Amino acid sequence: MAKTAEAVIKLLKKEANPQNVAMLQRFFKTGPGQYGEGDVFVGLRNPQVRAAAKENPSLPNNEIAKLVKHKVHEYRFLGLVMWMNNYNRKTTNATQRQKIYDLFMEHKQYVNGWDLVDCTVPSVVGKHLFQQDPLDKAGILTTLADSSVLWDRRIAILASFWWIRQGSLDMTIKLSNQLVNDEHDLIHKV
Repeated sequence: MAKTAEAVIKLLKKEANPQNVAMLQRFFKTGPGQYGEGDVFVGLRNPQVRAAAKENPSLPNNEIAKLVKHKVHEYRFLGLVMWMNNYNRKTTNATQRQKIYDLFMEHKQYVNGWDLVDCTVPSVVGKHLFQQDPLDKAGILTTLADSSVLWDRRIAILASFWWIRQGSLDMTIKLSNQLVNDEHDLIHKV
């Protein structure tokens, strides 16, 4: 088990396949003018990243934050999956969950890829807000849905997937109505 972000990265670098980089850049649209413009990849696949998250469950939040802020897409994904896993661990108490949610939201500018949003937001942001005061959660999600930042809007609608999992469509319908005229295809594909 690694104790620092740098140690986890060092282990993952050994698994990276540079031959995957070009495919990942095309898939995540990193070219000029595309939504993932400039995103950096090292050639890791999601199962490799998820395994690294599972193998390093006790990495401190400050080290996870270093991963989330990293320029490499797969390392950001790793950090977000670590927070998601820690948030959903049965032994995590309410105070720890609040801290993880707060850290996630403080670092949301690094949650800037559809896979980063889709794989982690419902089980952290959605789950957390579902349990909050109805006015608070609606305010947070509608504010995100009103944002000029694509990824904030996607975070809002993907968070509402937790409502769907709980058998409620209210929040998703509310946000869908708010986003129905959104110009970006990544909102309509949700």
